[in-house]
Amino acid sequence: MRVTVAGLVVVEVAGTGPGDGRWRRWLEELPPADPGLAAAVRWRPSRAAGGRRTAGGGWELWGPGHSPLLPIQDALLARQASLVHAATLLVRGSGVVVTGPSGAGKTLASLAALSFPGIRLVGDDLAAATGTGRVVGIPTPIALRGHHLPLVPAAGRPDAEQHWSRLLAAAVKLPGARPAGRWVRDRVARRTGTAAGWARRVRTDHVAMPPGRLFGAGQRAAEGQAVLVVALEPPGEARRDAIDAAAAAEALRAAAYGNEDLDAAAARYAAEGMLDLAEHRGRALEVLAAFAATATARLRVRLPAAAPIAAQQRYLLDAIDSALPPAAR
Repeated sequence: MRVTVAGLVVVEVAGTGPGDGRWRRWLEELPPADPGLAAAVRWRPSRAAGGRRTAGGGWELWGPGHSPLLPIQDALLARQASLVHAATLLVRGSGVVVTGPSGAGKTLASLAALSFPGIRLVGDDLAAATGTGRVVGIPTPIALRGHHLPLVPAAGRPDAEQHWSRLLAAAVKLPGARPAGRWVRDRVARRTGTAAGWARRVRTDHVAMPPGRLFGAGQRAAEGQAVLVVALEPPGEARRDAIDAAAAAEALRAAAYGNEDLDAAAARYAAEGMLDLAEHRGRALEVLAAFAATATARLRVRLPAAAPIAAQQRYLLDAIDSALPPAAR
């Protein structure tokens, strides 16, 4: 299997690897790579986990226990691009990147593409941002939580609710007293090393839905030129104010390295002497500063905590609309 990330980085997976099925499924969602392109990340099966950087700056990984996000990020940085943990939209043709910590409202922004004309989804969770201001979506499942359901149009809600019910039924049964449930729980706990790892794998508060199950082809876009960067803060007293490119870049970098899988892999490979973590993050900040500087507007937004979910979404969309250039309104 050979796939491409944002048309910039080729990942090659040999045999049946990677050992972590979660990442295998994630990679299978990515578009196939041109056979003539050289792979920046190669992953092959093995009982023992390991890895190394090649002389040309590529990565070779083997065995389970790896996250591909850090090698992909390293390869993107070499191409003057960086991962961003953000919801990415095209609003009447203008690229809008909405970043922030978990629970701040990124999925709320993404779901706007379901109901509001002129808004298309580029990506709900991950994208690649370039120093020239281009942002390219990376397909990832959408974590749809119960409070998001009112934002799903009535026609799509039964499908979402059915997915939700199936997930809850399966998740409640797995950790139970049945032998199969105990075996799965113990196996995952051994692979992650802790019981907390099991808890992270089986979550009963959301369902991961492929974007294609919710968003029609006309509601999706592959990429765009970013004109607005929005740094979301956890809900509280509502506010919105302009920030400079440096603050926007730091918010983007913090969100990218706030991803648990990327951050843990970065620390692991740094401990093994495979990269200099400070230098790596510094390069990411440089790319993201260049990316943020190309945007014509940058905002910090805090959604109203006491408002209904639909009102929070409307508040965010109003903030986006007011910050877009007049020609894009």
